[in-house]
Amino acid sequence: MKYQTYAIEIKPKSSFITPLQADTIFGSLMWAWRYLKGEERLVEVLEAFSEAPLFLLSNGFPKGYLPRPLIPLFEPTESLEEARIQKKVKKITLIPEEDYKELVNNLSSFSLADLLRKLSNRSEIFFKKEPHYKNVINRLSFTTLEGGLFVQEETYYAKDLNWVIYLSFGQDQSLISLEEIKQMFNFLSLSGYGKRKSTGKGSFEIIDIKQHKLPEANNPNAFISLSNYVPAPSDPADGFYELVLKYGKLGGDYAVNKPGPWKKPLRMIKAGSVFRINGELKDYYGVLVSGIYPYDDKVKHYAYAYPLGVRLV
Repeated sequence: MKYQTYAIEIKPKSSFITPLQADTIFGSLMWAWRYLKGEERLVEVLEAFSEAPLFLLSNGFPKGYLPRPLIPLFEPTESLEEARIQKKVKKITLIPEEDYKELVNNLSSFSLADLLRKLSNRSEIFFKKEPHYKNVINRLSFTTLEGGLFVQEETYYAKDLNWVIYLSFGQDQSLISLEEIKQMFNFLSLSGYGKRKSTGKGSFEIIDIKQHKLPEANNPNAFISLSNYVPAPSDPADGFYELVLKYGKLGGDYAVNKPGPWKKPLRMIKAGSVFRINGELKDYYGVLVSGIYPYDDKVKHYAYAYPLGVRLV
């Protein structure tokens, strides 16, 4: 299936508690689909995704930036000055899309380290995280519990910077169309995204949805994933990666109508990870995870990679 790439540009209008990650975005979209189209259409789409993704989603990134490839950067050094520079460089997690155009055709520890050294003098602030102290409420007496204080971390995105979620959409629109995907994102913009959306968190405005060409290598021998994912048994295993542990939670009606809201813990490969490939670059890697919720086999977890072809040298 041939995919076309679209950039979904959004402007955050409130603080966020839930990160803009592809698996959570997909789950939110599927609940929007359920409310707009009904249970039967939802099951139909999820069954299709179990075979192959009808569309792919990336994590959310600041407009004009992509994740730093997670390949090794430096050899150990005894120089204090060099160690200071390396420490500063390693904190860079995002790279301007313009710089990606050269990097994807010549990706190595040396080329990446050289680029990051140049970027280390910049001072972009994409977001800040702040702790908010909350009281635990006794749901029987509707009073606060003594000693029931907890911290909730919220993310505040820079006001002058929009964020982008990339969408790769297949030509087969028999089950779901591009226009319907736009409707789902519009639904999310009105209802909110993630944790505490009922109190105004995760609010955003859709600025634009348009075709976009991401920088890719002319002759890729590897890929970088723009989303967290779980590899299929046949997926490449030779590469550089980091893991994230997700504690997924049911959304929508299932969050209150099931025996418990929590999915099983799931280790996922982090966005920015790089894997070598044999042969041509595939349209997608990863799986739709089944058996993630012990009380209902219909519950799935989106875990497809969003592959961007690169040339490792």
